[in-house]
Amino acid sequence: MQTMQVSQKELSDTELDQALMEFINEYVSDVKHPCSFDVLAEHALVAEELLQDERCVIVAVPGRKAAEFPATDARYGAVVMTRPDDLRQANLMLRDEHIALPFHPFYAMPRLKLGRLLVIYQFVDATILEIVPVTPELYEDLCICDVTAQSRNHPTYAELMEKRTGAPKDRIVHVVDNQTISRRESES
Repeated sequence: MQTMQVSQKELSDTELDQALMEFINEYVSDVKHPCSFDVLAEHALVAEELLQDERCVIVAVPGRKAAEFPATDARYGAVVMTRPDDLRQANLMLRDEHIALPFHPFYAMPRLKLGRLLVIYQFVDATILEIVPVTPELYEDLCICDVTAQSRNHPTYAELMEKRTGAPKDRIVHVVDNQTISRRESES
């Protein structure tokens, strides 16, 4: 796990595509659990300087406030986690290890080339854009975690932390529903 300086800013409604955000809000209100949405950044952010064909991940965390998830100089990294449905997967730990975002290394390669991952967090009281540095070391860690997740012979990060600290596994918000949205889906 690395401590990284991430940049973040709170977004106003005018800085977001409202049709897309409404589509996401409706979906999340139906499923009632944390979700992520991989979208073309220009379809979500209307006032940001973006790189060509850059994508972003919108992480919707229903019923939770932004203050519960600190970010500046927070710990980020790749880990193997067991999902609530008992499947193991590579995750990118975000927001000081409080949000587990499933992140297959295949999806990390374009972010590695750009050097950053744009994450939009949608909390009850705020919408925050965070720019997370994606380094070669982080990408390598994601690849290792992806391979390790396929073996039940290795303990997961949560299992190791529980043994070491006695901290319960349930302090982590697991993003269990991950979608890729094209522009057409959100407009229908």
